[in-house]
Amino acid sequence: MYLLEYTYWNVAAHLVRRGYGVIQSGESDEIWLEAPDKSSHDLIRLFKQNIDFRQEIARDIEVQAERIEHVRKSIGKRHLKLLNVLISAEAPVDDWQEIADKPFEKGQVSVETALVTGTSLHEDLQAIFPSFEAVEWTEDRDSLEHAQMAKERFFSLVQKQEEQRKKEAAFSRTESRSLHICSSRCSS
Repeated sequence: MYLLEYTYWNVAAHLVRRGYGVIQSGESDEIWLEAPDKSSHDLIRLFKQNIDFRQEIARDIEVQAERIEHVRKSIGKRHLKLLNVLISAEAPVDDWQEIADKPFEKGQVSVETALVTGTSLHEDLQAIFPSFEAVEWTEDRDSLEHAQMAKERFFSLVQKQEEQRKKEAAFSRTESRSLHICSSRCSS
């Protein structure tokens, strides 16, 4: 019952440990991450929701393509690629596989969708994220306590990441002021 919840937070924590930056997270069932340099995708979206029909996936892909296009324009990038990871207890009841077989392209945006289901958790995770250790995704993690601990670990990592960003920004400002002072003094 709680294995998908545990998996959701653990996947997010794993990505943060791998250098992905958290763009948006919270108590909702959606987390957005920015990929580090030299990644095959610019962004990753983790979305935990039970999906019953193929049309729900198709609609979600289109909505995410629109969102990414808006982001792409606002930051001035030529092209953005999203890995859209949907986490659901079961796969849709109808034929959905061809939707996920190839990326959805719309203008300068690409959305690649992957589905992780409770019925094939290990296989799905290994296909999307080969660096995950399968031992972590066992049934003995199917408790509210494990899900809460995974969530707390994720938010702890996010907090550390944010503190590091603030330190780097402060260092950068201090360094540029020092350079400015030195160039003013050194040129006189």
